Amino acid sequence: MNNERYNTDKKLILKASDISKSYSSDKNRIKVVDNYNIDLFSSEFVSLTGPSGCGKTTILMIIGCLLKPDHGTVEIDGLDIYSMNSSRIAEQRSKKIGFIYQDFKLIPYLTIKENILCSSLINDVVNLEDKANDLILRLGLNHRVNHRPEQLSAGEKQRTAIARALLMEPKLIIADEPTGNLDKKNSSIVIEALKHYSDEGACVIMVSHDEDVKKSSDRHIQMDPI
Repeated sequence: MNNERYNTDKKLILKASDISKSYSSDKNRIKVVDNYNIDLFSSEFVSLTGPSGCGKTTILMIIGCLLKPDHGTVEIDGLDIYSMNSSRIAEQRSKKIGFIYQDFKLIPYLTIKENILCSSLINDVVNLEDKANDLILRLGLNHRVNHRPEQLSAGEKQRTAIARALLMEPKLIIADEPTGNLDKKNSSIVIEALKHYSDEGACVIMVSHDEDVKKSSDRHIQMDPI
């Protein structure tokens, strides 16, 4: 497995050092990640690839403050995340990280606009309707604003998920195969939207086997099984 350290003049957003993680299988422990290092910086779009089982999802969960490593540290803006209690970890995650998934994870009984505004409710932030409207317009969803997810195409669902992730303007976007269920046209829209967001100062890290993602990225990381 490659360990990624990257020298840049850009601002360091996340630093993961000596990360190791194992899972139980019957009576055995299977190590998935072993002493892995990765630095993520502002204004960069990072593509992450590797074969199934190499630890990509595990790394995303660890840097996304969703899974504590067996060993190692994750620092966001200089804060040691896993030294905090669970409520403070959740607070840092909700304020600084946005997630985009292959299967969208939209709430089926809410409209598109309500789905987008969900993150503001979680963070107890008000008066973000204008921001939501701007994202809806930029992502070409203005004709679907009062529709529910079941009434949308796959591309429209993913654009809704992107708008939801961007609403709170997180410093880090973690995208796990967001173009996996999309056609070429919608994949290009997703890549362009996330690339634009990274150009504005955030970091986007995307797991994808799409060559267009790799070509659009500022940096490519190849993970290999340990």
